[in-house]
Amino acid sequence: MERAVKTLDGIPGWLSYFGYEYAKVRYPKILDQILNNAVELALNEIKKLENLSKLYTYVLKAVAMGFNRWSNIKRAVEAWLGYSIPNRSLSRILRNLEKMNILKSNDEYNFLDPVIREASKRI
Repeated sequence: MERAVKTLDGIPGWLSYFGYEYAKVRYPKILDQILNNAVELALNEIKKLENLSKLYTYVLKAVAMGFNRWSNIKRAVEAWLGYSIPNRSLSRILRNLEKMNILKSNDEYNFLDPVIREASKRI
């Protein structure tokens, strides 16, 4: 149960789904299946952000890989793109991701949901 909470904490629906499925089948590996389903769903939603700007996926990937300071995110994204991006564009993307409750920031950017973090690693 502790692993389920640590793995699925963020979106309560996944934790409820896990509890329901586990009670139904009593299969210890059900957590892995549910996590995989959750990550695939999150990945599909993240890919929809590309319709707004490809920068969303690059920024999410950067944060998922541990580049969680503004300057480090910018350097990583620019390295992947092969060109410089305006500061205001990166700031806008990060602000929007915070408004969407995907990222939070104090001194560093972090994911609010471990499922979305895992999905962002797979971009």
